[in-house]
Amino acid sequence: MKHIFIFIGFLCLFSQSPDYRQQTIEFRKKQNAIFKSGDKSPLSQDDKKEFVALKYYPYDPEYVVEANFTPVDDNSTIQVTTTMNQVSDYEKYGYLDFNLKGESYRLLVMYGPQYRNHPEYHNFLSLYFTDQTNGDETYEVGRYLELRAPLKKKVVLNFNNTYNPYCAYRYGYSCPIPPKENHLNTKLQAGVKKGILKKKRF
Repeated sequence: MKHIFIFIGFLCLFSQSPDYRQQTIEFRKKQNAIFKSGDKSPLSQDDKKEFVALKYYPYDPEYVVEANFTPVDDNSTIQVTTTMNQVSDYEKYGYLDFNLKGESYRLLVMYGPQYRNHPEYHNFLSLYFTDQTNGDETYEVGRYLELRAPLKKKVVLNFNNTYNPYCAYRYGYSCPIPPKENHLNTKLQAGVKKGILKKKRF
């Protein structure tokens, strides 16, 4: 009987663990809906008519990793340049250290003061990065991953949910360029690719 209770407890614990594959499916559905008909879509009206979906790598559980978070407590800042050559000061929020396919990496998490009084994005954290797929398989400037404050000591990073800045789809947007220290010396083949899938023309 004792073994039965232990087994049931294990099943309950397992069933409560997040389903990251399903989270990614829902994330991508939402992104596609925004691009197709949302008010915040970066696509032109012509591109919306032809739009089918964003391009993604297949979901890969290897790109769901647990990171150790180390906060930055000295109120230091970093200047971030945009694709329109504008410069903004970001607060250094902390660092995320993680292992990916046997290698160790570190990413800087930033906070943009421009979000402080925004009703929706007041706790939005900026995680901008580049990797060795940029310019070939993915957008040349880099990709983003959404995080929200506060961060715990252990943070799950689901790179299957990376997304492109809007300037990847239409000229005129001023998008932050990832800092040099956020370059991952690997091909991170997960998440969004460059370009969109369009309807076939016959």
